[in-house]
Amino acid sequence: GSSPPSETSAACGVQTLLQGPGLLPDKLGVRCKTALDGPPKVKCLTRIWHPNITETGEICLSLLREHSIDGTGWAPTRTLKDVVWGLNSLFTDLLNFDDPLNIEAAEHHLRD
Repeated sequence: GSSPPSETSAACGVQTLLQGPGLLPDKLGVRCKTALDGPPKVKCLTRIWHPNITETGEICLSLLREHSIDGTGWAPTRTLKDVVWGLNSLFTDLLNFDDPLNIEAAEHHLRD
């Protein structure tokens, strides 16, 4: 039999710059590696001070999880467009201070 494809052989990558209003910086570099067997691996390439993004670029977004408590996790029907919309939402309605990935940034935002 044949072995299942590895993430590397089944992956395709995208790098983009997001632009938008509000808290979103003028340009935000993002790398997205997709795989056939789960959510894409997304990393923020632009250093940013944000409650849901670490200084090393890790992103906390429920649709990037295979399983999420709120039921909005990754599904095979999701597309790259969903990922871009989700990332943009981190700077508007999904800004999360209650369960931050970057606790120091969340505390700073709440103080100011």
